[in-house]
Amino acid sequence: MEFIGKTLLIEEEGLRVLAVGDLHLGFADAARRAGKHVPMDLLGDMLSDLEHVFARVGKVNTVLLLGDVKHVFGRILPSEREEFTRLIGFLEKWCENIVVVRGNHDVLLEFMGVETVASYRFGEVCFVHGDKAVEGIDDAKVWVMGHGHPAVVLKDDVKEEKFSCFLDGDSEGRRVIVVPSFSPASVGSDPREFSLGLAWDFDLPRFLVRIVGDEGVVREMGMLKDL
Repeated sequence: MEFIGKTLLIEEEGLRVLAVGDLHLGFADAARRAGKHVPMDLLGDMLSDLEHVFARVGKVNTVLLLGDVKHVFGRILPSEREEFTRLIGFLEKWCENIVVVRGNHDVLLEFMGVETVASYRFGEVCFVHGDKAVEGIDDAKVWVMGHGHPAVVLKDDVKEEKFSCFLDGDSEGRRVIVVPSFSPASVGSDPREFSLGLAWDFDLPRFLVRIVGDEGVVREMGMLKDL
């Protein structure tokens, strides 16, 4: 298992799965419609980040999108369709299969012709979105999820800075990994200050924190409670 930028690479018996957290395609368009200004080509930034990831790992068997692929509830923006098409066209160059785990923002993906699953099993690892409990996953030794957009604020006497991060810990005998949002629109939420809204009551203060720094470098920082 390897932490690469904001993604997680898992290899088993010669097969490789790359897990990618919440993308929120269409976010920039939705923000503009609401009168807010954000960079319009967030997807371009994400594709550039993915390009760096694949430059390191090469082609994989499966890219697994961990839910909240689209952003807007209740309707489908043209930009969401366009960005999804761009994303899939890019990913198909780097993988054999693309699996979409259904997130709480993704209720209308089926109307875009996108097949989704509630969970995905790869050996002893089960991938879910994280917003609600899913049946049939309790026997998995590892849970990997998104949804929470974890981040941590690190500070010293001079400054403070927030970093997207992975949370990695144990819960009831299994390993749990919470993957950061892949979208550059928001760094995320610090679980010491805000609930991540996960379906399970994990002991997050005892989870290991891995921050994602400049150029996608991942650094282990110790337990959340000690930061």
